[in-house]
Amino acid sequence: MHSRSNALAIAAIACSTGIWAFIFASARFVDGAATAPQICLLRYIGGAITLLIMALSSRQRLSTYRSPSVKGHLARALCGCFGALAIIYASAAMPVVDASGIGLLYVVIMIALSVFIFGDRINGWRAAGIALCCAGAFAMLWSRGSFRSLDLAYIGPASIALLGALLLALEGILIKGLSQNDSAVTVMLHVNVFGLVMMAIPAAVTWHPLGISDITMLLLLGPLAILGQFLTILAYRHADLSLVGPFEYSWLIFAALIGFAFGEIPPTGVFLGGALMIAGGVVLSGRRA
Repeated sequence: MHSRSNALAIAAIACSTGIWAFIFASARFVDGAATAPQICLLRYIGGAITLLIMALSSRQRLSTYRSPSVKGHLARALCGCFGALAIIYASAAMPVVDASGIGLLYVVIMIALSVFIFGDRINGWRAAGIALCCAGAFAMLWSRGSFRSLDLAYIGPASIALLGALLLALEGILIKGLSQNDSAVTVMLHVNVFGLVMMAIPAAVTWHPLGISDITMLLLLGPLAILGQFLTILAYRHADLSLVGPFEYSWLIFAALIGFAFGEIPPTGVFLGGALMIAGGVVLSGRRA
């Protein structure tokens, strides 16, 4: 059962990572027509509508989904909302793979925090899997020439992406803790409602006129984000963060595919890095804790 639980968690986090890679690169799909706060606000609106329909269809009162840990959900929403905002902005201002690579430093930060907070144990096999994933991520980023430029135009977006990584790491820790006591729908309802409120003013201040097609596409990110959130909660609930965290480096594989759609041709190092990350995922999923 433990091995199946680990495999389920890694499959869930891999699917979730692909979804979030698409969402974080969404500014590219509307050709810069929408600001990052607009994208986040419309995504939260679409997500809130989706969750409201789910809650009402369950024929339970909305009060059923009230959590005793409201402050924890508020903190998680703050971290997730502004962490995602930072990565979306950085992805629009620098190469998608570079922004994703910096953002993925949250995995290392999250694993370090989980060891102290949740007592996660890192044995030899798990350490090897983590090392393979990190090596694959570095190979992909280095082959793209990442982090070799010192000009101010690069440092600005890179610093914002790094701040996003810290916020996403804190969000991961909070999701792990909150998902142990609250249902998945409860966790998602709180973060979407809080996120919608938080993004209202920044989106209004930076609002650009959008066409119906762009608004529709950004609203549809809501249901997609709900699926991504559910899969993340599922993964974090069934396995240690030190197990599923490194496999989130598959984000770079999805980011490379998205970049390819916009003419960013991946070099050989991207394929080598992807192979190393997959090997790390196999090691992590195939061994007991």
